[in-house]
Amino acid sequence: LPTFTIMRHAESTWNADRKRVQGASVDPSIILSKNGRNSIHPALKDLSKPDVLICSSLLRCKETAESWFVCAFETIPVQNKIVSDLRENNAGIFEGLYIDELTHDELWKLWLRNPSTFPGFPKGETPYEFQQRVLTAFSQICSEFNDTSQQICVITHGIVMRVLKCYLD
Repeated sequence: LPTFTIMRHAESTWNADRKRVQGASVDPSIILSKNGRNSIHPALKDLSKPDVLICSSLLRCKETAESWFVCAFETIPVQNKIVSDLRENNAGIFEGLYIDELTHDELWKLWLRNPSTFPGFPKGETPYEFQQRVLTAFSQICSEFNDTSQQICVITHGIVMRVLKCYLD
């Protein structure tokens, strides 16, 4: 059976300083921050390179991989692939907003306080839709590599990691 390492992307420009809701936005300004880029090698220096690298389709994950391997994603010297369904939750109308602007929004507070009763993001995903997307993608990865003993590294998002942890626990 394969062995998995699942990690979050490094800090992005929207995570730094005045935090913004990134969600599944493909806004080209969501790139790794200088601090994020500088943190990759110290954080991963003792982690051996995997046999297979799988990344979310969002740029911040791809950039984390490129910084770790010190080359363009397409030239990373291990089998690699982008899995779009491992992207961040689609936060709909909240994407791009500053978190400190949302402190009085009742729907946002419900999302933070009790996500199990959260109905979903307007023009985005419900928690159930997000969970199903992530679990289906991970199940497909497990099936694809089931007969191998390869070391697989997945670079994704914190909320994707939480869904996988809850499922695996």
